[in-house]
Amino acid sequence: MSGQSVALLESRIAAVVHEVLQTPIATFNQDLLIREDLGADSMQVIALMIAFDAEFDVEFNADAIPASGVTMGWLRDFIATALAEQKA
Repeated sequence: MSGQSVALLESRIAAVVHEVLQTPIATFNQDLLIREDLGADSMQVIALMIAFDAEFDVEFNADAIPASGVTMGWLRDFIATALAEQKA
């Protein structure tokens, strides 16, 4: 992915997170933890997965989600990989 493509992907991820969680954060920060830093509860995490599926047409597998917590950087990498696999 080019730098511009990564920046666009990060912007779209930040917009979805902002919309679903109603957080004041509308910019991408790869180290932010969805639950711990942004305060998402279980229902909001599910809403985020649904929103990401709608936005990017990616499906999340529970086994792929890291036990240490989901960061915005992990989301970017997961979505970028899924999008690349769709093109292949």
